[in-house]
Amino acid sequence: MSMRVHDFFLRQIPISFVLLFIGCYSSKKDTPIILALLNQPTSSYHITIVGDSLSQLSDGFGLKYKLPTSYSIRDMSVAGYGTEDWLVQSPELEALSTDIWLIELGVNDANLYGTTNFLTRYKELLSRLEKNSISLFILTAVPLTDYVDLRPSIKTNNQSIRDLVQTKPNYKLADIEKVFSTYSGLPPLYSLNDPVHPNQLGLEIMGNEYQRILLGF
Repeated sequence: MSMRVHDFFLRQIPISFVLLFIGCYSSKKDTPIILALLNQPTSSYHITIVGDSLSQLSDGFGLKYKLPTSYSIRDMSVAGYGTEDWLVQSPELEALSTDIWLIELGVNDANLYGTTNFLTRYKELLSRLEKNSISLFILTAVPLTDYVDLRPSIKTNNQSIRDLVQTKPNYKLADIEKVFSTYSGLPPLYSLNDPVHPNQLGLEIMGNEYQRILLGF
C-alpha cells in the first residue's frame, strides 16, 4: 500500500514515546507499526536539502515549483561540498527544524577520496542530523557522471547508500543512478564540456524523481 511522505510525521504523540518504539521496531518488517504511530495530519512540511553544486545550480532541483505550497524548501547546498565539509558545518544544520532531509552528496567525495571512509562520514552526518528531531531522510544514489575515472567510486558509494536505506524505516532512497541508467533518449544528460554536472535536462529529471518520492506517486 502506497503511503505519502507526510504520513510519516509525528504531530500528536509524545516524542519520547515514539523514540521508544523506533528503538524497538527498527527492522523493515516492523515499518507499518512505526508508520501507524506517525500517521498524523499536518498542514505544512519543511524540506531541507543538504547537497552540492547539483542542487545549488538547479535552485534545489526546482522543487519549490514542483511541490504544493504546503511544502517549504530550504536549500543549504554548497558547490564543492562533500560529507567532510558538511560534518564541519553540521552544527548549523542541527539547529534547523525540518520534517524531511534530502541528502544529495557523493560526487565530490568520490572525486577527493574515492570510496575511502565514505560510509563512515555519511552515517556520522545522518547521526548528527537525527539527534534533535524525528525526520524522514531521502538519501540519494547520485548520478555516476560521464567522467569515466569517477564512475567506479560513485557506483560503490551508491551501493553503500542503498544498503544503508534498508537499516531504518525513516530512510527512503532516491536512486538517481538507476533513473539515469534507464534513460535512453536524446539529448544526452551531460554536455560535452562538463562530464560531471548533469545538464538542464538531467537536473530536471532529478527534480522529477524527488517530486515523485515526496508526493508518493
